[in-house]
Amino acid sequence: MTKFVMLIRNVGDPMVGVSDEERGAIMESWGAYMGGLGDKLVDGLPFSGGGKVVSASGVQDGRHEEGNVNVGGYLIVNADSLEEAVDLSKSCPALQNPTTTMEVRECMNM
Repeated sequence: MTKFVMLIRNVGDPMVGVSDEERGAIMESWGAYMGGLGDKLVDGLPFSGGGKVVSASGVQDGRHEEGNVNVGGYLIVNADSLEEAVDLSKSCPALQNPTTTMEVRECMNM
C-alpha cells in the first residue's frame, strides 16, 4: 500500500455562521467518515486558524492563503492506487460545502 495525503482546501472558514446543532451534525458525519476508513486511515486533523508562513524573505503571522482559499486540514490514507485514494475522498463530509475541494497526492517513499 502507498500513503496518500488529502489536503482540504476551504474558501474562508466553512464553520462561520454554523449553529451548534449543525456543528454537532457535521462532527457526527466526520466521525462516521473517518471510522468508515478503518485501517486505511493513517492520520488526519483540521488546522487551527492561526499559524506562521515561513519563506526565504522571512516569517509572517497567519496562514497561507491564495485569494481567500486556505488549507483547512489533511487526511493521510493507505491505498493501492491514486484512483482508490480519490474514491476514498469522494465521500468526505468536507465536500458537502460547495466551495471546498480536496487535493489528493501520493507520498513518495524516501
